[in-house]
Amino acid sequence: MMTEKIKFQGRLANKQLAKKQLILKIEGLVLSIRDILDPFAGILSLKTDIAAEQSIQLAEAVRDYTSLQSEITELESYINA
Repeated sequence: MMTEKIKFQGRLANKQLAKKQLILKIEGLVLSIRDILDPFAGILSLKTDIAAEQSIQLAEAVRDYTSLQSEITELESYINA
């Protein structure tokens, strides 16, 4: 039982690291999208194609984050049981 718990603690640590990496990615995408869609820029200078692509990447990263957080919660419940 103890070996199994250590194994799950290792998985939890890996998932927590992945979560931190996703947070950085999400924050970076949000900042980039906001910069690209500058409200003071002229309409023709907006790079809407890049903003659209980054918005898709952001949605995927948030979906991955939500799934990862669910897995982390499940592992924490198991480890702390």
